[in-house]
Amino acid sequence: MIEFLKEKQYIIQRVLRDETTGCWNWKQSTSRTSMGYGQAHMWGKTMNCHRLAYILWKGWPKEGNVVRHLCNNPKCCNPAHLEEGTQIDNILDCMMADRHTKGERNGRSKITERQAVEIAFKYYVEDKGMTEIGREYGLTRVAVRYIINGKHWSFATGIIPNENSSN
Repeated sequence: MIEFLKEKQYIIQRVLRDETTGCWNWKQSTSRTSMGYGQAHMWGKTMNCHRLAYILWKGWPKEGNVVRHLCNNPKCCNPAHLEEGTQIDNILDCMMADRHTKGERNGRSKITERQAVEIAFKYYVEDKGMTEIGREYGLTRVAVRYIINGKHWSFATGIIPNENSSN
């Protein structure tokens, strides 16, 4: 296996080692579009630094696989904290660590978690119609239907989606 000594030194010089967690936190640029992952320029292209670190210390991941963080820290590029897996594995990791952009953390969200609960309450308890509720919150009737059927915001409302529902 190729040693990549120069390339490894490139990574090591650009990290700050966290003695508590063991993470090698990337000190250089991070991507605004990829949730704070460190960006490194190597071999004529820009790539996520954790992927580059994985390649340099562990080898190329299988085609179609991704490099996952065992530490749930997007800036970390410590090879001991990285593991190869599928995108589904990666999404499940993200969900288990509560790092996915659900609810208010999603930049496209028009309501808060509290408002989602209020919407369900107004529909089921106060017997208000979907159109009326939608007007009150600036939502479409369909958006309200998705909330009250548990397709959206179920983590906040506690409504379990009906799999047979056409939503």
